[in-house]
Amino acid sequence: MASVWKAAASLILVGHFIAILSVVLAAPGPSHSGPVLATIVNKTASPYLDTLLLNSAFRFYAPNPGPARLTWYRVERTDGTAEWFEMPGFDALPLRSIYQRGLAMSSFLDLQLGPNSEDPKRLAVSPAGNVCVKSFVRKLARECDLPERRITAVEIYTVHHRVLEPEQVAAGWSLYDFRLYRVCNLGRYTRDGISADFLSSENQFPTSVESSRLGARMCVDLANEKQNQDATEIVSHWPRPLRELISEIPQLLTLVADESELKGRIERLARSTSLDGEGNSRTVR
Repeated sequence: MASVWKAAASLILVGHFIAILSVVLAAPGPSHSGPVLATIVNKTASPYLDTLLLNSAFRFYAPNPGPARLTWYRVERTDGTAEWFEMPGFDALPLRSIYQRGLAMSSFLDLQLGPNSEDPKRLAVSPAGNVCVKSFVRKLARECDLPERRITAVEIYTVHHRVLEPEQVAAGWSLYDFRLYRVCNLGRYTRDGISADFLSSENQFPTSVESSRLGARMCVDLANEKQNQDATEIVSHWPRPLRELISEIPQLLTLVADESELKGRIERLARSTSLDGEGNSRTVR
């Protein structure tokens, strides 16, 4: 009898790992489909794999890694200041496993963004995505609220952080260069996760945002939030590209009076070169 149980347990384990292997082998590549046998096994085992969330092909970095999907939040407070948060913020997390989970949550939210059924030229967030956005906002309001500086509204952005190309490496781009980020504004919400009124009709749908414009807005918010402190000492929850940009070019914060002028300066810096402290030419982001 014991041998029967051992044989049954062995078959279950073998079947379990065959099902996982079928996910990896059946995933199509850029120019070819998966093997027929692996595809058949994967289709048969898909209810089991979907139930246990084992349906990842584990092809994150090969052969061609795609962009990392992040989420940025702009939090407005009662004193008129605003802070930015990045999820997942690797520097602020004690374990890499928590970072990976946050990355999965941001990826899920990004996948809920697609063409609007009524107007294909515009974007829309799926019903599941709307639930996810409202949950994110409420969680952020609970965790980041301050008694003397209550949260009044939250703006949410989905972000694609692209991989550096060889020519960009040769040009001296940083891993966190603002030009590597593609950003989409999902909207503005109250602290309870309720969609707030937009400023104009054209902002009623998710819209892409220029990275230079977003960088300028972050600089303005940072200067206002750090009026009596050293603005270059940015805490870790602010997006990494802003921290890198300010640490390299702190003089950007001297133009906070005019956001449009600051945006233009960031764009000019991205196209120009300057001299470092040793007199060597370097590319400025």
